[in-house]
Amino acid sequence: MLHLESLVCYACRTNQNLNFFGEFSKESSVIPFYLSDNEKRRAFVGTCGHSICLTCAKSNPNISCPICSRSNAFINGTVNYGSTNIIEQYESNVFQLFKKWWQQFNSGIGVCCNCLDHKLLRICMTCKKKKDLKDVDILKYALCQKCQDRYRSDKRSEEEQEKYRGYLKDENKPIECRICHNATTNPFFDSTWFELNTLHLNLDTLNFCADCILDDHANHDTSKMSNNTSQSKLPMRILTVQILEKLLERKLEVDEDQMKCKLRHMRMIMTSEEAIRRAKDPRPFFNETKNASKTPEDYIERLISSLETQYHQYQDLKSTCHCVEVWKDVVKLNIFDFFERNPHFYAMVEKTDLEETLNGCPFEFESSKHEKEMLLEIIRKGEKVSKSREMTKPHKLLWN
Repeated sequence: MLHLESLVCYACRTNQNLNFFGEFSKESSVIPFYLSDNEKRRAFVGTCGHSICLTCAKSNPNISCPICSRSNAFINGTVNYGSTNIIEQYESNVFQLFKKWWQQFNSGIGVCCNCLDHKLLRICMTCKKKKDLKDVDILKYALCQKCQDRYRSDKRSEEEQEKYRGYLKDENKPIECRICHNATTNPFFDSTWFELNTLHLNLDTLNFCADCILDDHANHDTSKMSNNTSQSKLPMRILTVQILEKLLERKLEVDEDQMKCKLRHMRMIMTSEEAIRRAKDPRPFFNETKNASKTPEDYIERLISSLETQYHQYQDLKSTCHCVEVWKDVVKLNIFDFFERNPHFYAMVEKTDLEETLNGCPFEFESSKHEKEMLLEIIRKGEKVSKSREMTKPHKLLWN
């Protein structure tokens, strides 16, 4: 399985923002996205094996690992100077990356961590739990008897609690309860919270085919990788899609002065947005022959294949399309609607099938004749639309 979560810094991640390792904090689109000599967001590897960016490590040397919660994990860490090149490679191959990720996530088929065969995979949950307990600071999940009885109805067996206690460095040392913060010498461990917070850990090293499961993990608890409708996997899936979304945005971004065809570029953006929206949808996909009214299960792959074709067609353009000059008039006269979109350009793109390979610019299509005539008439009159609000950059409109 592909784990794109390793490309971002969890310490400075928010719901609205992701920072790639090696990424320059740019103020405008003309600044390069990745600077090989930039030190600000180098990946900084902690003693736990996880990484945060160098900016976060320097600003708070005593920070606990945001992935496994190990305390002071980055005091004696090291800089990973190769991380930037890895991210650039991911961006360069983002179309294949997206398709491969979706195929593996949707089908559960991938490379076995043991025999390296390309087969249907299962996760060994027994080995994963042992590895998680070893990697994570379990003190973060300790409860006193009072809080355990009051707040946790799903009490686990004493045998399971002993497994947690076995990872304590000093069983006789008082431990702080994570809820009331009182010290206790007889801790219980919040296994539910622990499991929720470690869902994303060690997945890339514990995926095995059926043969290897039988040979080396007999009687272990295992889970199918293809269970992508599970609510427990949804947060990890959404985060991964956010990373792919940002990689696609970087790949497709074009400076307005370098635009070759505005409508074809808008169509690429629209195709990308549709693929991302579908990939974020937690509802399952359906076989097209069984339920034609539902979204077919290969729809995302078809969209990304179309997007890749559109991208290469755009790159192969030798001259600037006429729609670029028309777009300049649109910007000059402020011909945008409430959503900061030009309705005529948007309608021309929306009329095309996003999966279809087009030969030419939608501006010249017969289906665009009505919108084209209306827009050119507005431009001919030359009446500038009154600005009731500040405009955003034109090439960003479709992203917002």
